[in-house]
Amino acid sequence: MSKLKVDEIRSADRSVSSTANITLADDGKVNFAENLVIANGKGIDFSAVSGSASGSSSALLDDYEEGAWTPQLTEGTYNYTMNSDNAGRYIKVGNMVHISAMVRPNDNVHSNGNYGNQAKITGLPFTSATGSGNRGGFSIGYFDLDDATVIGIYAYMNDNVTQIELYRGSSSENATQNLTISNFGGNGASTAHYIYLSGTYITS
Repeated sequence: MSKLKVDEIRSADRSVSSTANITLADDGKVNFAENLVIANGKGIDFSAVSGSASGSSSALLDDYEEGAWTPQLTEGTYNYTMNSDNAGRYIKVGNMVHISAMVRPNDNVHSNGNYGNQAKITGLPFTSATGSGNRGGFSIGYFDLDDATVIGIYAYMNDNVTQIELYRGSSSENATQNLTISNFGGNGASTAHYIYLSGTYITS
């Protein structure tokens, strides 16, 4: 790998060479012609930035990535066959992971599975952290259900897992109950079922 030569650094406010990889402006800004690559284990330190929350555990940005994950609808030991457009995305900044997904089973959710077992979404890209304040709740924007007694769907992530647990509230019960696939109603195999969700959780 070639090293940066001194004469490749120019002031952006003076005659800048078109081949310069780094330019230093008089206002203090450093401009890179291409991506800024940080050595392994290093990062950008924001600890000197005013207004930082007191007691923060870290002000070092040393990890960022984007990618895809494959959500899997499960019930007990049964993994549903998922449709080709079943998909998820994630963005990870430090130890904070933001996910979004459309979860779409392809087989008949009314006749397959292990009825009576809690429905879950597995396959998340990172394992959740363990400890107070690290558990995650997720927003479900759309949940295709047929059962009129189900009035609320809730998604929750526990410690040290890569799965989301699904719960329901119903018109006949005061307490939140486990969501099972039997709660999806009974239209048959031709019905397309969708779950759209997003949320953020903490990983170790």
